[in-house]
Amino acid sequence: MRALAPLLIAGWLTAPAGATPSADWNPAAAQLPEAALLSVGVLAMDAPDGDAPRAAESLHVSFTLRQVLEETERWGPVRMMAGPDHPVELLITGTVVASDGERLILHLVAADATGERWIDREYRATAGLEDYLEPGRSEPFEALYAEIAADLERHRASLSLQRLEHIIEVSRLRYAAALAPDAFGGHLERGPDDRFRIRRLPAADDPILARIERVRAAEHLFVDTVDLQFLRAFEEVAPTYTAWRKANVETRTLLDEYRENARARKGRQTARQRYYQMRELKLHQQSLREALAAFAFEVGPTTLELNGELVQLSGTLAAQLGQWRELLGGIHAAEVGLPP
Repeated sequence: MRALAPLLIAGWLTAPAGATPSADWNPAAAQLPEAALLSVGVLAMDAPDGDAPRAAESLHVSFTLRQVLEETERWGPVRMMAGPDHPVELLITGTVVASDGERLILHLVAADATGERWIDREYRATAGLEDYLEPGRSEPFEALYAEIAADLERHRASLSLQRLEHIIEVSRLRYAAALAPDAFGGHLERGPDDRFRIRRLPAADDPILARIERVRAAEHLFVDTVDLQFLRAFEEVAPTYTAWRKANVETRTLLDEYRENARARKGRQTARQRYYQMRELKLHQQSLREALAAFAFEVGPTTLELNGELVQLSGTLAAQLGQWRELLGGIHAAEVGLPP
């Protein structure tokens, strides 16, 4: 696959406003309070080596989940992430345990910024050929993704607004502590259970925190470029990957029918027709496998505007995130008079 085209995103963003408490917390309401709209990050899932290349499998499953969550309109920004160290309010990681077109098994972990796990379980679903042929249906395992979305919403609904606001504040302080440990390292503590707790809050008008919020908003620019990179890669691989899964199911269906006819010693002409159909499908399946094998999630350089200057980042997404953070950290140090 060719490297994705460079992306250009301009300017600093205004720091996001803090969550506003609401006395009426109704999780079933159409209009959710701001504190309930947690930002969600989806990390590309691990996938076992198999017939489908790892990168294509991981990309398809991870981005499909990201789309499903976004389309519910029950969350804040939902983005694919370059790495697990960006302190989003809710991070989803996982492993594709098995996927062959007929079955999909995922093990998912969803944890909020405090370290509390919302989900740590396995999801299983099966699909038949009719699920691939149904008009207007683009994802045969849509029920599995809907179950994940429902579990996440159910857990969020079990939390008070105060708890949700606490998660947002912890995420904010974790970022501040990473960027300015001398100023904010003592605001959080990490317990033996690996949970983050707030020891004290910064002043509402803390000028260093205001600068950090500006830096964090700028980092969101990069996170958005990552999400766009994943979107473009997903759109490129999705048709071939879906065709590969469908061909897998068709091949197994024909093979089962062929064996059944052979065991019954009847329908010899039908069995022969099934054999040739199966052979053609296997050839088609092989060509799809080769097309997927040619897919590699490569990224080109990313160009961003920072304080009126264009900056180009190169390497893997994780490497580009590191370069971007170094630049932001340097700007923050210069603003507060610290050595770079």
